[in-house]
This record gives sequence, C-alpha cells and structure tokens, in this order.
Amino acid sequence: MLATVSNLYPYGRVDGPITTDLAFDDPGPKARVRAAMWRDALAAHKEGRVRVTEVRGSDYLTVGANSHLGDLVTGRLVAGRSALFLVPVDNPHTFTYVPDVATTLVAAAETEAAWGQAWHVPSAPARTPREAVGDLCAAAGVQPVPVRVLPHAVVRAAGLAVPMMREMAEMRHSWEAPYVLEDSRTIAELAVKATPWETSTATVVEGYRSRGDRAARAA
Repeated sequence: MLATVSNLYPYGRVDGPITTDLAFDDPGPKARVRAAMWRDALAAHKEGRVRVTEVRGSDYLTVGANSHLGDLVTGRLVAGRSALFLVPVDNPHTFTYVPDVATTLVAAAETEAAWGQAWHVPSAPARTPREAVGDLCAAAGVQPVPVRVLPHAVVRAAGLAVPMMREMAEMRHSWEAPYVLEDSRTIAELAVKATPWETSTATVVEGYRSRGDRAARAA
C-alpha cells in the first residue's frame, strides 16, 4: 500500500473551487513533478503492482519557516511585530492544518474504496491572509499588528540570491485570486473533518511560544 501526500500545484490557475476532478494544468516545474508522481503511482495501481491513494492539501498552517503563516507572520506577531508577507493578502485562500493531513492520509490508506483516487484534506473555510493575521493575533491575545507585503519586484530581486524566494514565483498565481479547496467528498466518504480554525490557530501560536519565539526575535 502506497499512500502519498501532495498539494494543489498541478491544478495550475483555477476559476472556482478546486476539486479533485479538475484536469492537471502542469504550469511549472514543481507542478509537473507533482503531477508526474501521481500519474506514475496511478499507473502502477491500475497495473495491479501496488495499491495507491493520495491526499492533497493547500498551503500549510503550521510552525515553520516555509509556511506563509509561519515564521514571518505568527513568529513575529506573538512578539507584537508586524506580519510580513511575500504574496498578496486580500484574496480568500485555503490553509490546511498539518495534523489534518495526517488524519486524512490514515483514513485514505485504511479505506479500500479510497484506493486509486486522490482526496483533498478537509480544511477550515478560506480566509484572506489579512484576516488570518487578525485571527492569529486574537489567538495570541495581542493587539492586531500591521500587515506588510513585500513588493513583487523585491521578492524577485531577492530570488537572485535566495532559492526559496525564486521558487515562489511559480505559485504566485494562487494568491492573486481566490484559491479555495473543495473537501466535501472527503468529509462524506472518509468521515474526516477539519480541525476548527480557532483550535488550529491557537495550537500554532502556542507552538511558537513554546519554542522560545526564536523566529520572532529574528531580523
């Protein structure tokens, strides 16, 4: 049995809710790699060589530098500093809580009817990044902090020296319009549901505080 974790990259630009029956658009290198991984796994499944299933989440809500709500946002606001984004902040966007990825993966792996299919991880209702900052401030018990957005030209220039910044350009489109994951099929057929947003934001805030706010003290 092979149960894999993926993301929404292969769908490319979308117009409306992101469902598992959308065709892959494969718009860039990261998307093409993810799409190829699933196609190869599904081919092996159809040939009877292995049983496979895949779960896909949106941008993660978690403690860590690679989360858009991570070190530059929650890591800073717990200390009362401004939240810093590298992407637009005023379009609804789905954030997926990492423990819900694990729950969905186990459910898909243990449910024979789920094999040979991809499943979207149940996630809290979409919030704009700006709204998410307000929610995280409330969870932290701090006054709302300013939201700063680095101009795209600055991010691109930084990409000349910082690979992570350079790679962000491929998925910028997912922040320039509503980006909403549809998870109702997973909820109905795998009997899993998203952790309440208030619970997940509070847990992430506590995660930053418990690690000593190292990110909050970073320059």
